Amino acid sequence: MRCIPRLATSCVVGLLLLASRAEAQARDSSARDTAVFRLSTVVIQATRPVARSGGASAIEVRLDALRLEPAPTLQHVLREMPFVQVRTNPRGESYFANRGSGFDAREVAVIVDGVPASLNFDDRADLSVLPIAGAQTLTLVRGLPSLLYGPNVLGGVVELGVASGASNDTAARGAELSTSVDQTGARAASGTIVMPVRFERGSLATRAGIGYRRSDGFPLPNGVREPAPFAADTRRLNSDREQADAFVAGRLEGNGRMWSSFSSFAYSGRRATPAELDVASPQLLRFPLLQRSFSVASVGTGERRSPFGGRGALQLGVGYDFGRTKLEGYTTRAYSALRNQEDNVDRNVNGRLIANQSIAGGGHLSGAFTYASVKRHESLTPGVISDYRQRLWSAASELGWRLPSIAGLSAVRVTAGAAYDGSDTPETGGKPAVTALKTWGGRTGITAMSRGGNVLLHAGASRRVRFPALREMYSGTLTNVEPNPGLRPEVLVAMEGGATAQLGRAQVQAVAFLNDITDAIVRTTVNRKVKRVNRDQTLASGLELLASVPIAGASLSADVTAQTTMSRDAAADREYQPEYQPKFAGGVRLSAPLPFATTLDLGARTVGSQYCVSATNGYDRLAPSTRVNASVSRWWRSAIEATIGFDNALDRTVFDQCGLPQPGRVVRVQFRVR
Repeated sequence: MRCIPRLATSCVVGLLLLASRAEAQARDSSARDTAVFRLSTVVIQATRPVARSGGASAIEVRLDALRLEPAPTLQHVLREMPFVQVRTNPRGESYFANRGSGFDAREVAVIVDGVPASLNFDDRADLSVLPIAGAQTLTLVRGLPSLLYGPNVLGGVVELGVASGASNDTAARGAELSTSVDQTGARAASGTIVMPVRFERGSLATRAGIGYRRSDGFPLPNGVREPAPFAADTRRLNSDREQADAFVAGRLEGNGRMWSSFSSFAYSGRRATPAELDVASPQLLRFPLLQRSFSVASVGTGERRSPFGGRGALQLGVGYDFGRTKLEGYTTRAYSALRNQEDNVDRNVNGRLIANQSIAGGGHLSGAFTYASVKRHESLTPGVISDYRQRLWSAASELGWRLPSIAGLSAVRVTAGAAYDGSDTPETGGKPAVTALKTWGGRTGITAMSRGGNVLLHAGASRRVRFPALREMYSGTLTNVEPNPGLRPEVLVAMEGGATAQLGRAQVQAVAFLNDITDAIVRTTVNRKVKRVNRDQTLASGLELLASVPIAGASLSADVTAQTTMSRDAAADREYQPEYQPKFAGGVRLSAPLPFATTLDLGARTVGSQYCVSATNGYDRLAPSTRVNASVSRWWRSAIEATIGFDNALDRTVFDQCGLPQPGRVVRVQFRVR
């Protein structure tokens, strides 16, 4: 196991930042896009629906209420969330998509402490290695994210709060340890510690943690067999992995208004990548090295009297993302003879400045400037050494205004905003250059509360653009991908409307949506390779339903997404079914007390039939599938929790992608001490 990169440096920088003299406020008013309307909480729940005043629907997640295995990654959380599809590609990378967004999932973003973590060489955050133990809060904005989030944010946002996740006033000193093992011998362990300190002029909350997990390979689901004659009958070939990670976070708050915070996570490990089962000559890959560190430093004035009148706030966040990956390609499924190698080093810098200003008469003006510098040093063997660089920026402003009560509705608020985004590629690895790309975006929305305060109505529309990632335009790497430097930006026009309501003890949300992507970047097959191209239009429309209700001490939640999607190539006058866009998906989750002071957690998720593009087989259809997870847990003296978990309890075959099934049944024993 290799040591975690640059963690010591990150810790030193964090302590220096936290030692700086700064006042703070107990609540960071500029961290969210605008105000958030919440319905009253009726029972402790892992997820609950909320609606942003900008006309967007969202889900808040209490990470401490989820029953996760030790040292979890972001994919473990998102696979359990409503409305989200998580998939693992042939490189072993996991990504998420929702609501008609494409398989590439580049239309969605991951934000850590206010700074984008997905503005990188691939314009995606790999969920399979992104540790989640340091996060305190998670919010999923599904459809119309704020323009203030920056460039390339179209179809949704996962917002993680690490140092900015909770007020110091609620932090309690403590520690937690957890460990687990399953029937394959896979093991995991993690530990966290919280150390809040109160002093005369404010408070300092620091948190730190470590994690480790290792697996020699996951089990095959029932009915799936490896094509290699020497493969084990019960374990997926080339599916072993190992990773260690750590995080440190702190927030300094004074008795005044100013604050500063710092967070850093890092991981180091290796990953084998199972080959596609449906391809005669698949990609045969292993990652002998995966390293990354992501650090964010933020300062803010807090909400205070503004020189322009009213109240105002400023917040600045800067993130540094360093990563190194080594990838090996092999000649046969025996993984003994190397064919080629790839060694990549990434250095990305992201910055985001946010300003808020109240306006007399119920108005609120927000503005943001985001800048990202993406660099990659790529070395292919055999091949060439290439340097790539992309710069992305966005300037955006949003105005919100409270209107008088009308037609039995109160708290009526309208918002409107505009953004100007740009991208250029000053370094292209010696390949054809692309001219600077610039375009505009816009967003408008309205929210209104019923006079009883139990129903919130919202509606909104937006226009956003996504610039092609460096990987899409230039890098062929070791995989079966044909580069395309001629890609154009894709433009999304989206609309949604819905209601979030408290009906008795139940919380319900219903949202209808329509997405129209022009010049959509999609995958096609050229010369037995996958190539990304622009197609004229991709349309998606549908309905999302989410309900959560307590029943006799239990908590029951359910979600359903029904949608229709279609891509049309005007030049060829043909229509295509977009990849990995099922017409139906849904899930149900039950948490209920059992005799002998035990608790049952039962969840099931169903995905309808969908289509995928294979480099050798062309279009393929994946049959509908259902996955069931269950666990039984018990606390002893409120200090030790024992859990028996059953992942894929029915041992069903569930495909993430063509030829790439999820693991079969896993039985896990887990202990948590706090």
